[in-house]
Amino acid sequence: GGSIGGSGVATQVAFWTDNDDIGSDDQFVWDSTNNRLRLGPAPATPVGTLHVNGGTAIEGGLVVGGTGRVVGALKADGTIEEIK
Repeated sequence: GGSIGGSGVATQVAFWTDNDDIGSDDQFVWDSTNNRLRLGPAPATPVGTLHVNGGTAIEGGLVVGGTGRVVGALKADGTIEEIK
């Protein structure tokens, strides 16, 4: 077997950068106290279970359960429907 190289930083999610090295990024952060994941530049602590700061593209279906809140513009290329 081979050895694993690389380094990481507390709270940053570790990922493979090549076949035998691990790295991390300050825009991919796990808050283990509150079980929250942050993607992108943002506050030091994510404010939701999944905190995405920046442009987000979702292809396919998106189901939102509970109450949703939009800060800024919400654009739809198609229809937004209530499912009962």
